[in-house]
Amino acid sequence: MPAIITTNITPPGTTTPLPIMVDTIKAFRLVLENVERGQKIIYYTGDLMYDRTYNTKLTKTNRRDLNSLAAAIYDAYEVGRVFLTQKRMAPHVWEYQATLRR
Repeated sequence: MPAIITTNITPPGTTTPLPIMVDTIKAFRLVLENVERGQKIIYYTGDLMYDRTYNTKLTKTNRRDLNSLAAAIYDAYEVGRVFLTQKRMAPHVWEYQATLRR
């Protein structure tokens, strides 16, 4: 899968930049090293636990990549680099976010 990285754009009239979306470990690490503290990184939309284990719509490669990305983000959480949050978008659909610690 290609990496999705959006620019760190701040909408007019606000001080908070838009979230950055990533879908690979490489993109996450690149963003982690190059954005300001407080920046939100969206790394998955869906039901992460279900999709990591039961979702038959994902190929083995996609499931492996998703598990690796989730593990890398959790490792960043364990060493205190990010806070992990989730935002409910719809029933059984969540937006998973990692926010760089201030």
